[in-house]
Amino acid sequence: MDIVEGDSPSGGTRPPEDAPGGLACTRQDFEGAVCLVIAGDLDLATVASFRARVRAVAGQRDTLILDLSGLRYTDSSGIHALLDAYQTWTLPGRRMVLAAVPPHIQRILTGFAADDILPRFATVETAVQATTRSRNGAPVATEANVPTRCPTTP
Repeated sequence: MDIVEGDSPSGGTRPPEDAPGGLACTRQDFEGAVCLVIAGDLDLATVASFRARVRAVAGQRDTLILDLSGLRYTDSSGIHALLDAYQTWTLPGRRMVLAAVPPHIQRILTGFAADDILPRFATVETAVQATTRSRNGAPVATEANVPTRCPTTP
């Protein structure tokens, strides 16, 4: 586990239970996928460590799953780092998905329109199942982008 200490320089609003801190990235390996469990704050002070961890696992598996269940806070630099990671992983034909995105982080992703780009799953387990099934090159349908039926109007 890598831990980077640092306060958030962005001065953004954090949930009250959060204390200033750093970022922890823990690796979990699955067949065909690697999962980085991200905990703490993904902001200007910690984004370099996050990018280094993403680069360190590049090429080791076809799929990167980012478990954001422990992510307390992110700012625009953190969102930018997530989008950069997505581009880095998907350009050579690999996949990157988010899992267990907390509601307060989902609102930030939506505010930046990043939720339209980054595939998401409710849990790491569903992400592993879906990405393992799609290793044959079929598109990954995520819980967030599966079409739903619109109600009909009378």
